[in-house]
Amino acid sequence: MIKVFEYMTPLVAVVSPHDTLATVRNVMLRKRVGRVPVLDDGGRLVGIISRTDLALALKPGGPPWRRRPLEYTNVWEVMSKPVLTTTPNESICKAAEIMLNNGVTGLPVVDEGEVVGMISTSDLTRCLMEHGDPSRKVKENMCREVEVVKPLYSIKRVVKLLVSTPSHRVIVVDSEGRPIGIITPTDLAFIRVAPVKKKGDIVFDEEAPTQTRRIKYLALTYAKDVMKSPLYYISEEASVVDAAALMSKAKIGGLPVLDKRKNLCGLFSKVEVLKLVKDFEA
Repeated sequence: MIKVFEYMTPLVAVVSPHDTLATVRNVMLRKRVGRVPVLDDGGRLVGIISRTDLALALKPGGPPWRRRPLEYTNVWEVMSKPVLTTTPNESICKAAEIMLNNGVTGLPVVDEGEVVGMISTSDLTRCLMEHGDPSRKVKENMCREVEVVKPLYSIKRVVKLLVSTPSHRVIVVDSEGRPIGIITPTDLAFIRVAPVKKKGDIVFDEEAPTQTRRIKYLALTYAKDVMKSPLYYISEEASVVDAAALMSKAKIGGLPVLDKRKNLCGLFSKVEVLKLVKDFEA
């Protein structure tokens, strides 16, 4: 039985409920992590915040904090709670099942009341790469319902689709329906909308720490402005192990799947990874 401690990532950062989302954003960029445990003044685990939570701050409507800059929004307003956790000696299959059943992409690993690490879908992708069944094909395990957008779709429209799909991934296609890019929560977490006077410009925050100056400030934001391109993709005939290997190497959470005619036919994402790892012992 594969245990959580074999694949978990040691704890590298924590934040306070009273920190701002801007602080969280900088921590994620500096430490290169996608989610951070939230500890109170007594060191108790009270929440978790992810790049998806930052991306959701762009979602139109909802509570007033969604319309405030990240610098004026506190972690406690956005963090997920209560927190689902696992232990170092829990099976990797059980951890995958918890994530899958609750729609989360990572779990704090707690040992005797102390947070000692994180286990995420990225870690489980590496597990699938090393222990998966190479005879299983992508086409048998991919999701066939894929959200697609055109390059000039507004960012608000993209966010609505992004939060409604379990994979939290949207494929950008050209006029002929061919995939040309992908948008994930990471792409939205680190952009801000600039004042109208900077329309068309991409500027950098010179007062921010060096690691955060690459954050884009866009006046009018479309799908084409934030999508990742060129695009990684995989054939429907490839094995799930090959898909996991490519995802791990490229450090991405999803691959558009193309059929023999190079047409988009599905998506292989970390949701599919969770399903496969959950069934390792079945």
